[in-house]
Amino acid sequence: MEKNIDKILSSEYQFSLIGIGCFIINRRVRENTNMKNTILLFLIIVLVIAIVAFLLWIRIREANKLFKEVSEKLDDILELKIPDKTLGGYKALNGVLAMIDGKWKDAIEVFRKLSPHVDSKTKVNYLSLIGLCFYKQGKLGQALGSYRESLDLAMEINDKKGEAINLGDIGIIYWREGSLDKALEYYNQALGVYKEINDKKGEAEYLGNIGLVYWKQGMLDKALEYQNKALAIDKEIGNKESESADLGNIGVIYRMQGEWDKALEYYDKALKTYEEIDKKQGMANQLGNIGIVYGMLGELDKALECHNRAMKIDKEIGNREGEAQDLGNIGNIYHDLQQFDEALEYYMRSFDINREMGNKKGEAADWGNIGNTYRMIGKINEAKECYEKALELFTEMGIKTEIEKTKTNIENLDRKL
Repeated sequence: MEKNIDKILSSEYQFSLIGIGCFIINRRVRENTNMKNTILLFLIIVLVIAIVAFLLWIRIREANKLFKEVSEKLDDILELKIPDKTLGGYKALNGVLAMIDGKWKDAIEVFRKLSPHVDSKTKVNYLSLIGLCFYKQGKLGQALGSYRESLDLAMEINDKKGEAINLGDIGIIYWREGSLDKALEYYNQALGVYKEINDKKGEAEYLGNIGLVYWKQGMLDKALEYQNKALAIDKEIGNKESESADLGNIGVIYRMQGEWDKALEYYDKALKTYEEIDKKQGMANQLGNIGIVYGMLGELDKALECHNRAMKIDKEIGNREGEAQDLGNIGNIYHDLQQFDEALEYYMRSFDINREMGNKKGEAADWGNIGNTYRMIGKINEAKECYEKALELFTEMGIKTEIEKTKTNIENLDRKL
């Protein structure tokens, strides 16, 4: 950011040169020098002005693009997780910037130090952000503790927005753990509060989340009903980003039903809506979804193209989590092509990013994929070792569905040993 600003500021120097050039022309004319040479010099300086103006325009455009990207990340954190964007002072910005950089421990330290010195409503926000930082590190128990503390305080001071946000976040923890009934309970509570305060955006969000629980439970007709309700509200209030997410979720449901054409139709609608609002991360997500469908249809070249396009976008915007997911998806395609060396290469690259970020769920998924590949090439002991590492991480996070699946993989290997 600073380098871009310095470049723009340096344009003052460039314009001073232009001023000097104009002064020289004026002086040459006054001295009645050769008019032909003077005109030539004038044309040269006009060309210099045009070039400098063009370079300045490029630099301003670069700075605006950078500012837009940072602002989008900031909005994602503030708008979704802080009611009324209450930060309680500029010092909290250090915590938010640490979150943007993925420095979750630093952010937690900032918010904890500030918490004793702010009003109760701001403290609700800080506790919620601390919960989010723990969540991003895969520390679900500590995240749950922070969200509950924030919820209790919000209810005590009658902060309805804070109450709704924390109810929803607790539901997300249970969703992540695979405790779907508990997730549904908290999502419904959050939905009730959002309806009570007439927050249409929150209402649509949790209708969609409830739909996702029904999807996970295999109740696809009910899931589709809730996603369509969410879509109708988001269209009504003009929330294009959430509308895109709803369209993508509907695509997921059709994919689960084996309706590939319908799935592709809704993924494509979601992609186009994200493109319309220039939301790059959403574009990458939908390209990934489209790639998954093409993979299921056996159109592996198209699948690979989509996943590579998604990875290019995620790299461009610095979305490391998305990049790791893209690498894993590309690994899956090479696995299906039985190009196992390439598959292992991409799984390991995904693993390196997830470990660097502290994304334990991603690490566990990578260990599982690597284990699957070793199993396919007959390296049973190595496969078992990978599955055991995956199981350890899934157990630590309490993700029940993945724990059971990984245990089954280990039992199947034991029969071969």
